[in-house]
Amino acid sequence: MAKGSEVLTLDHYLEVLAVKPGAMRNATALARARSSEAFTQTHERFRDLARRRLGERPVTKALIEVLLAHRTMPATAVIAGMDAGMAVGSVDPAVVTIEARKAAQGVRARRRCPSAS
Repeated sequence: MAKGSEVLTLDHYLEVLAVKPGAMRNATALARARSSEAFTQTHERFRDLARRRLGERPVTKALIEVLLAHRTMPATAVIAGMDAGMAVGSVDPAVVTIEARKAAQGVRARRRCPSAS
């Protein structure tokens, strides 16, 4: 990163976007997250399903709650949580978080207990 260059990380804007959810659609930080693939196809599918189920304003709130989970859990776990939630037709951030915790625990358990060959 060059000195004086602009860094726009979506995570840094989540609290602001929670207050002004309409800004999410055109947020430069979201565009950067997409281009860097930090905002994955799973995130897009979750957002699209949530929009169909909840409507425009609630989808942003749900998505922000899911994105905040990235602060405390590995991205792979959060993505697994979104996949698990969507598999049962849920876009509830609480379901995503529970499933993400299960996924994260599974990764830690596999690291502690190597499989027998």
